[in-house]
Amino acid sequence: MLPIKDHLPEFTQALTTGKTVTFSKNGWRIEKGLKSVFVKICRRRHATQKIAKAFNAFLDAQERISVCISSDLGLKQQEKDKHAEILKAVKAVKNRLKVSQSRKNQQLACELKRRVISLKYRIGAELGGIDPLTEAQIDPLLKQKIAQEFLAWKNKQPIYKDKALTSQEITVCQDLCRYPKFARFMLSKPHLKEEVFKRVFRDRYGIPEFIEFYSIYRRMEECLLVGWIGRFGKSFFSIEMQPEGTSQRKVVTMLMDGKKVDLLNEEGKVVFDAYLEKTVKSVLEAFKAKNDEAGDFAVFGEGGIRRFRCHHHDKFNPATKAYELIDISEPNSCWWKDYPIFEKVSKEELVRRYPHMINAEGIVVEAAQNLKEGMWMVIEKASTESDGLDLDASHGYLDIYIPQPNGEYLLLPFGKFAERFPKGLLGKLGFIVGTFKSKISFGDENHCYFRRQQAAVAYGAEEAKAKALMEWIRNSILVAREGNLVFQFPWENCAQWSYVGLKETFGKKKKGGVIENNYKIPILTTTPSNSILKKLVKTTKASPRRLQPIMTKIILLCFGSFRKKTVMENGVPTVKSVTKSGFRKKQHIYLPGYLHHRIKQGIVSGVLSVGPFQ
Repeated sequence: MLPIKDHLPEFTQALTTGKTVTFSKNGWRIEKGLKSVFVKICRRRHATQKIAKAFNAFLDAQERISVCISSDLGLKQQEKDKHAEILKAVKAVKNRLKVSQSRKNQQLACELKRRVISLKYRIGAELGGIDPLTEAQIDPLLKQKIAQEFLAWKNKQPIYKDKALTSQEITVCQDLCRYPKFARFMLSKPHLKEEVFKRVFRDRYGIPEFIEFYSIYRRMEECLLVGWIGRFGKSFFSIEMQPEGTSQRKVVTMLMDGKKVDLLNEEGKVVFDAYLEKTVKSVLEAFKAKNDEAGDFAVFGEGGIRRFRCHHHDKFNPATKAYELIDISEPNSCWWKDYPIFEKVSKEELVRRYPHMINAEGIVVEAAQNLKEGMWMVIEKASTESDGLDLDASHGYLDIYIPQPNGEYLLLPFGKFAERFPKGLLGKLGFIVGTFKSKISFGDENHCYFRRQQAAVAYGAEEAKAKALMEWIRNSILVAREGNLVFQFPWENCAQWSYVGLKETFGKKKKGGVIENNYKIPILTTTPSNSILKKLVKTTKASPRRLQPIMTKIILLCFGSFRKKTVMENGVPTVKSVTKSGFRKKQHIYLPGYLHHRIKQGIVSGVLSVGPFQ
């Protein structure tokens, strides 16, 4: 058996001359005699599809070999000849696929074309490919077509409040037109068009990186990093030209521990904190597992990927050569100074994100004029994937902006999560009314969820008030570290945690403070998307009003609302369960998505955006 990468000219010749080529996991070979006749008569389509799959995998592997741009004519010609041979093989594989117009063959041909376009733009015209157009060369009709198609898609998405094109989206339309071969192909393929609208327009994944490095994009998607790439942009993830003697190599880099690391070579090493050595692959695999556990790595605006356990809050201690919990035991200290820097923004950027804020008197004011020197800004935030009051896929958290001596603002995002994430349908159903151990996360993951609509209410705060909130958060982290913080989906959840912290610090509006409860609603007013929960809510609401509380209680008991945890509260053992929680009185729940509803209704002044900010 012959690997394609070592025998590409022979492979091309075999296909071009009509030889019977078959594949196994070890490579390809030419069949002869009766085996050749059998394959041609009985297995031709299957053999052709295996050829296309193997060749697509070969092209993905070639993407991992950096393109060499050299001033040396000999090296330049070698690189050009290499890619010319690949493009010659492409033509041979395409011709084989044309023998049958089956749906599978068409799909494989489409996948092949996607990779070929990627290759041509990656190598550029100098090596036999295609260069992106200049801004002056862009086809205005193509730009208009992309804009129309995206706008039609956008208007069908419930998470968008602004249905017109934003300046950022107009820029994306224009930049896509610099790659007309890809843009026209994208418009002709509904599944690819959907992918571009989601990943490039909505999630802000870079256009050159998306087009030129397709397999890297799929790897980033697999490792749940696409949102973080959109969140922190080119400073975190980008195409780079790395010098190598008289040549340059085109690579894709990601910022890890403050260093730009080549993603094309996943066996390459990266050292964290001048101590911990990891392969690029092991770091990416840790992010791939994020839906199951928070893991040992997190993404920050400064330094990129850092060795930091976001549910435990640790840092490297050079004296002990170990990662230890950050010491936050001292009351009323600036304990957050030992944390990684999530993001720093200018005042101009901060007030652009949040043009209005609620002042100490509870009045909505212009942030630009009223955020005085030394004032903090506290953001009450929620995210949801649906337009209604869905129970699923929503979250509440806090963003805290701290003024710095240079005029910038340091962003600290905190949110409450269950210690372990539910798995599978049964796990999620059981999670609804169970009581679980909880953690306070730093660097809340919802900052990278562009698939969700984000709701935000901004509060201007004097330093003393804001530090009181930080003291409350510090105590929450300590309680969680001791295993005494619980998470209940309907009651002691992420949204309730945010609300209680704000209420304790700034006071309830009804009692002279500024904080309203933007989350608490009757459970039967929710609109679940989950088919089982939807039917249960609908059935309960259809019953006589006097029976509804009893039916709700029975349903929740069936799901296990009696399950309990014993924790220490103020030094006293306390049993926690949904059955014993505040939920049992009026069957109200804390729903993050209710903040979105109140902003839409004009009940509270806030900002709605796609992603963490617009």
